[in-house]
Amino acid sequence: MTATTRTVHATPEQVWEVLADGWLYPLWVVGASRMREVDDSWPAVGAKLHHSVGAWPLLLDDDTEVTDVTPGMSLTLRARAWPMGEAAVHLRLTAVGTETEVSIEEDAVSGPGVLAPRPLRGAESDRDHGMTWDAVVVGAGPNGLVAANHLADAGWTVLLVEAQPDVGGAVRSDREVHPEFVHDTFSSFYPLAAVSPAILGLDLERHGLVWRRAPAPLGHPLPDGDWALLHPDRDRTAASG
Repeated sequence: MTATTRTVHATPEQVWEVLADGWLYPLWVVGASRMREVDDSWPAVGAKLHHSVGAWPLLLDDDTEVTDVTPGMSLTLRARAWPMGEAAVHLRLTAVGTETEVSIEEDAVSGPGVLAPRPLRGAESDRDHGMTWDAVVVGAGPNGLVAANHLADAGWTVLLVEAQPDVGGAVRSDREVHPEFVHDTFSSFYPLAAVSPAILGLDLERHGLVWRRAPAPLGHPLPDGDWALLHPDRDRTAASG
């Protein structure tokens, strides 16, 4: 069995939000390269993640199942990657001030891994955590996120790094104005994104993306106090000037 403990600069609630989103599994599990499907009930007991592990062209399709859960505190998984075998993984979150101590214990429970003595299993796991990546994407803005996702979908192992505490870059949203009002922090007008083959290929609508179109998404003030407005209808746009 191996045990790893790390303190992260986030509250237990914020860490749990990541664990509770099955589509983010490849971001925190070494070796997971892409997600194929996530059960709607995740992370309830019995829910499964359907994923691929390894790197192209040596990809293995298998699943990970929740065997025990205490929302906001702990999660126990049975991770499968046959023919390599299965592993029991237990994650525990402990609040440390405004941060979180994340403890992960894992051990082989079936397959070839159980034949190795326990000390050797730990040594093998430590070596795995020093794995190399097929690609390292620097910057988790819209361009970096799209590139990283397409590489992961192609079977690459991808490390995405970001210096800021939140990802999203120009398309990130916030609640600084009011807790119940979500607004963009940099820009909000993306006419090309809605028809971009790269964006459309990510199938973001399946994960909850909804495109909203303002009646007049862009405007410019004129010296006389009036405004020139850009409307979806070109005749209305011409008339506004």
